Amino acid sequence: MIDATGTIVNVSTEPQLQNAVAHLQSNTTIPIASGTYALTSTLYINGTFTNVALRGSTGSQRPDRRTLKATSRDSRLRLAHP
Repeated sequence: MIDATGTIVNVSTEPQLQNAVAHLQSNTTIPIASGTYALTSTLYINGTFTNVALRGSTGSQRPDRRTLKATSRDSRLRLAHP
């Protein structure tokens, strides 16, 4: 179950995921709908955040099927802490 005390940003497309990560703030949960997300550019999570989660959304027909797919060497998920 997703804790509803912070901001919830639901995503179901790659552009929505890119936007949610680009505007990430502390106390945010990003529930990701089932599917394959072909990344058009790197997802950067870089900063001093607290209480942040990217997780599968609940209630999906196939909650175990979420794939982030790099479409080139320039597209990937990158986590960094300053």
